[in-house]
Amino acid sequence: MLKRPEKDGDYHIQLKLDPGQSRLLNQKNMDKQNGCLVLEVICTKRVTQADAINPCKRCPNDVAVPKNGTHVKVTGTFVLDKEGNHGWNEIHPVYKIEILE
Repeated sequence: MLKRPEKDGDYHIQLKLDPGQSRLLNQKNMDKQNGCLVLEVICTKRVTQADAINPCKRCPNDVAVPKNGTHVKVTGTFVLDKEGNHGWNEIHPVYKIEILE
């Protein structure tokens, strides 16, 4: 799991999927996201992007982002990110991350 905070307060996470889940990926995930599914945990970090400040004030988010290498189960909305030239599949927003043992 590679994660980085974004200016809009979101955490952008590349999640390596378990075997048998590759149907959730498309070619852009393979080419642009290291073969990972993108997760967006919204409004969880410090917001520095002007147009995201007010929306994040009204968006409580208590989703904890686990350490890299943690095996997880993710619940959220599965979407195709059409912004710019993205085109990859992602879960945005993430509602819940459960740690699997």
